[in-house]
Amino acid sequence: MGINRYARTIELKQACYSGTYGLMQARDYVTLHPKAKVLVIASDIARYGINTGGEVTQGAGAVAMLVTANPTIATLNQDNVFMSDELWISGAQMIHQLLWLMESFQLISIVISLRKSGNVINHKLAVT
Repeated sequence: MGINRYARTIELKQACYSGTYGLMQARDYVTLHPKAKVLVIASDIARYGINTGGEVTQGAGAVAMLVTANPTIATLNQDNVFMSDELWISGAQMIHQLLWLMESFQLISIVISLRKSGNVINHKLAVT
């Protein structure tokens, strides 16, 4: 295939979504660089314990896709949306939780600093 041995590579996680995201990233890159070719390799192995609820869904699969500006097998539309409102909502919730944790750790750091400095704390801190 003539792939440069110093070609950039990236590893993505999250099972099937990483394959979809990798394909969309490749499409966007080729759109900006029409002479480029991007090889996307996606694989997944799902293993669950015997007699568990997930056992019936386990399996494995792999695919290799060569993305170019002049496709011969399939084309990808630019009008699809692969991020839903749920992603943005959960992202906002994660940021809120992260900020809350940061505030909590700052309070804990202040308490620890005061204790180390010999100051006495006569009240309780409530973190809600």
